[in-house]
Amino acid sequence: MPERLHILHLEDDPLHAELVREQLELEGIAADIVWVDDRSRFLTSLGSKSFHLILADYQLPSFSGLEALSLVRERRLATPFILFTGHIGEEKALDVLRAGATDYILKDHPARLVSAIRRAVQESADREGLRRAEVRQAYFERLNQLVIVSTTLLAETTVEGILQKISDAALELTGTRHATVSAKLRDGTLRICASADGVPALSAEHPLCDETDGLLSRRLQEEISFHFSDAELRRHPAWERLPEELIQRLRGLAGARLVAKDGTASGVIMVTDREDGEEFSAEDEAILVQLASLASLGIRHIESGDEVKQREISLLASEERLDLAQRAGRIGIFDWDMISGKFVWSSQMEELFGLSPGTFDGTYADWIGRIHRHDLMGLEERIEQWTKERLERVVFDYRIVRPTGEVRWLEARARFSYLEDGRASRMIGTNLDITERKVAEESLRKSEQLLRFLAEKSPDNIFIQDRDLRYVWVAKPDSPLTAREYRGKTDFDFHSADDARFLTHIKQRVIEKEQAMTVDVPLNIGGSGVVFEATFEPWRDAWGNVIGLAGYARDITDRKRAEEQLKAARDELEVRVFERTAELAEVIQALKEEALERRKAEDAQRAEMQTRMQAVEALRERERVLIHQSRLAAMGEMIGNIAHQWRQPLNTLGLLVQEMPIIYEVGEFSKGYLDGNVAKAMQLIQHMSQTIDDFRNFFRPNKEKVRFDLEETIRRTIALVEKNFVTQGILINFESSRSMPIDGYPNEFSQVLLNILNNARDACIERQVTKPMIAIRLFGEGGKIIATISDNAGGIPAEIIEKLYDPYFTTKGSGTGIGLFMSKVIIEKNMNGSLSVRNTGEGAEFRIEL
Repeated sequence: MPERLHILHLEDDPLHAELVREQLELEGIAADIVWVDDRSRFLTSLGSKSFHLILADYQLPSFSGLEALSLVRERRLATPFILFTGHIGEEKALDVLRAGATDYILKDHPARLVSAIRRAVQESADREGLRRAEVRQAYFERLNQLVIVSTTLLAETTVEGILQKISDAALELTGTRHATVSAKLRDGTLRICASADGVPALSAEHPLCDETDGLLSRRLQEEISFHFSDAELRRHPAWERLPEELIQRLRGLAGARLVAKDGTASGVIMVTDREDGEEFSAEDEAILVQLASLASLGIRHIESGDEVKQREISLLASEERLDLAQRAGRIGIFDWDMISGKFVWSSQMEELFGLSPGTFDGTYADWIGRIHRHDLMGLEERIEQWTKERLERVVFDYRIVRPTGEVRWLEARARFSYLEDGRASRMIGTNLDITERKVAEESLRKSEQLLRFLAEKSPDNIFIQDRDLRYVWVAKPDSPLTAREYRGKTDFDFHSADDARFLTHIKQRVIEKEQAMTVDVPLNIGGSGVVFEATFEPWRDAWGNVIGLAGYARDITDRKRAEEQLKAARDELEVRVFERTAELAEVIQALKEEALERRKAEDAQRAEMQTRMQAVEALRERERVLIHQSRLAAMGEMIGNIAHQWRQPLNTLGLLVQEMPIIYEVGEFSKGYLDGNVAKAMQLIQHMSQTIDDFRNFFRPNKEKVRFDLEETIRRTIALVEKNFVTQGILINFESSRSMPIDGYPNEFSQVLLNILNNARDACIERQVTKPMIAIRLFGEGGKIIATISDNAGGIPAEIIEKLYDPYFTTKGSGTGIGLFMSKVIIEKNMNGSLSVRNTGEGAEFRIEL
C-alpha cells in the first residue's frame, strides 16, 4: 500500500468527514483527503488529480453515491469505490454493489472502514501491477514483430511496396482499423491507405492528414510523433474542413513523420480508430516512429539506387531495436556464438544485470555465473534439449543475481541457428525485466490463495465462470469433485438438461446486462429437490470489461422446509381456532383486524417474529396439555396397580370379619381370639395405608438431588407393579450384585423405569408372547452404574427406532408419545446420564448409564 493515500471523500456532513480523518490517523494511515459535498465539486476533483480511493455517502441533498459511482465508471476509472453510509436497507446496498462498488460499510461500524480501505487499495495495486506488466509484455511482443517487419522490407524493390508493408504493419502493431502512409517522392506524392479486414478502405484521394491543411502543420514541424484524442480532433479548427467520409471514421489519431536526408519532413504515417476503443499511448507513438524511420530509409535507397541497401537497412534495424529497447526500459539484446562461446551484449543487457559499461567479459562462463543457482542447472538442461530437438524459437524465464545481491526476473525470447551438420551455432535474442510482473503475480497468487482458503472454509458454494459459462474456479465444500474436475465444464455436465438451461438463462442475463442478480434456484440433485439462494455478479478484468461471472450459492432447503412447515402449522392452528365457537371466531376476527392495523405500522420482520412466537407458544401449550394427560394416564395406571396391591389384603380382611360370627356361634369367641384377629386386621390395614404412601411418594417430584440406593429404588418400583404384571402372565426378573448409592432424583428415576416396564408389558401383550419375561440387571462398568431393561417381545422395527425419543411419536393408538421423550430428559438432563436402546436377539434392551 502507498505510504500516503490520496482519498476523495463525498460527504455532506462535516462531522462525519472529520471522524473519517480521525479514524485513519488513529489506525496509522497517512492520507490526503479531498472532501466534497456536491456533484460539481466531485467532478472537478475527479478531473484534477488521481486518487487511490473514493469514499461516498449514499444520499446527499442533490447528489447520491450511486450517481457518483456511475460517473466514475463512465470515465473508465478503476479507482476503488467504497460506500460509507448509514442504514439504507439490503436492496439499495445490493444495487450499489451490483453497479460496481468495491465495498459497503455502515457508519455504525467505523472500525471496519480501515480494514476495508487497506484491502481495497492493496487489491487495486495488485491489479494495476499486473496490468502494467501485461502492457509491457504486449509492447515487447510488438517490438519483436517490428524486427520481423524490418527484415521483410529487404525484399521490396519499389516505394509502393515498402509503403504498403509499412501501412499493413501499422494496422497490426497498433490495433487500429485505418492506416495511411504519405510520402513526397521526386515525381510527386504517393499515398497508401490500408484498412482492417471487413472495414471499407478510406479513399486515397482524401488523405487522413496533410502537412499543409492546418490540422497537423505545427505538430509535424515541432515533433517527430503525435497523437490526438477524439475530443481534441473535434475541437481543432481544421475539423470542419475534413471530408464527411473522414469525419465518420476518425476515432483518435496518432502518427509520426517521415524524415528526408536533410532532416525535413518528407511524409507522414498515421493510424486512427483503435479496435479496443482506447486512447493512443506513448508506446503506440514509439512503434510509429520506428515504422516511419524504416519507410524513410527504404525510400531513400530505392530512389538513390544504392547497392548497399540491404546492409544499411539491416544495420538500421539493429540500431532501431536497441533504441526501442532503451525506450521500453529493461529490454536488452544478446548474441551468443555457441561454437566459440563468445557473447555480445547490448548496453541495456549490462544495465539489466547491474553491471557497469564494459565490465562484461563476453564469455559464456561470465553469463552463466550470474544466473541464480536454483535456475542454472535447469536452464542448461533446457538449452541442451532445445538444440537436440532443433527448435528455432524459445521463450523462457530465469533469475539473475546482480553484484549487489539483488535478484531480478528476466524473460528471454531467443532464436537458434544451426550448421549443416545439425549443431547449434548461434543463439540471438532479447531479455526483458519482468520482476514487477512476477511480484504482481506472486501478490495476486497469495491473494488468490487466501481467497481459496476462505472459500473452502465457507459453507457456501463459490465459483467463477468465463463468458462461455465454463467453470474457471470452484469451491464446493460438500462436493466429491475437485476444482480441477470442474474446470472447463458447464452446468450441463453436472445438472439435468432443464436445470442447466434454467441456470444458463439466468447467468447469460447477468453477463449481458452487466448487473448482479440474487435468486432462489430450485435444483434436482441426486433425485432430491434442493433449493439454493444464489448470487451472480459480473466478473471484470483489470480494465472493467466483463469476462465472465462470479457467484456463490447457499443451500436453504432446510430453511425453506422449515418455513413451509411453520406455515402449515400456522394454517392448521388458524383452522382449529376458527372451528371453535362463533363467539371465539368473532374475537379472532377482531384480533386479526387489530393486528392488521398494528402490522401496518411495523416492519415485516417484527410481524413475522410475532407470528412465530405465537405459533411456538401454542405448541408449548399443546405440549403442557399432553404432559398433563400423560401424567393422568400414569396415575390411572397406578390406581390399577393399587387395586392389585389391595385386592389380597381386602380379601383376607373380609375372611377375618366373616369368621368372627361363626366362632361366636360355636362359643369359642374369646378375648384372645378377638385380640389376635384385631391385630391381624390392623396389620392388613397398615399394609394398605403404607401402599397409599408408597404411591403418593412415587408421584411427588424431588425438588433437590438426594443420595439414594439405586437397587432399593428399582426393587420398590418393581413391587408397585409386579402383581399387575403377574396377572398378565409376565415375569419380572431383577439381578443385582450389590447396592448402588447415587445422587439424583429417586422418584423421577422410578417414573423412567415404570415407563419402560409398561412399554415392555404392552409389547408382550400386543404380540401375544408365549412366555413373556422382563429382565432387569444392575451392575457397575467403567466407573459408571449401568441398568439394563430387556424383554423378549421381538424388538423395535429399524425404521422407527431412531424416532423413539421424539416428542409426540407413538405406535399406540391411545398413546401420547411423550413418555420416552420425558424419560430421556430426566436421565440425560436432570441426572447427567444417558438413555439408549438397541435390539437384541429376542427383543429390545434399554440401557441407562449414570
